[in-house]
Formats: sequence, structure tokens, C-alpha cells
Amino acid sequence: MLRIIEPAATPGIGVARQGPSSFKARLSELEQASSSCELVVPTAATEVIGRIVIRGPDHVVIEDNNREEWIAPIAWIAAVIER
Repeated sequence: MLRIIEPAATPGIGVARQGPSSFKARLSELEQASSSCELVVPTAATEVIGRIVIRGPDHVVIEDNNREEWIAPIAWIAAVIER
């Protein structure tokens, strides 16, 4: 949390947005690129590394290096690390 001591004398300039506009958009990018990535799911007992093969409206399907498919609800994914 920040406490404002003194307001800015002039308004700041906007930052040009680069990259996807949302987390779901980023998942779609990774799916289209067939990039290898790690899903970070805090409640999972194991790490899942592979490529996103399907991004549904509320879940992703990732295929690992053993060609096994894993389904993860998007709400459970804390981060995606591109490998």
C-alpha cells in the first residue's frame, strides 16, 4: 500500500500496452505458438510442463512430454511460465 504525500504536479503519461490484453489472451497465444510452458497451480501435487493444446472458456488442456493430457481450470492457474 502507498500513501500519497503530495499529488503530482502534472499528470503522468500513459504506458503503451504491449502484449496480450488478458490472461486468457496470453493462454491463446501460447496455444497457437505450441510453446512449451509450465502451469503453476498452487493446489497441484505435481508440476505440469508441456504445451497448451486447447484453451476453453474456463479451462486449458496441456499435453506433457509423455503425451498425457492434463486439464486445469483457468481459475486455479496462478501463472504460466514459458519454457
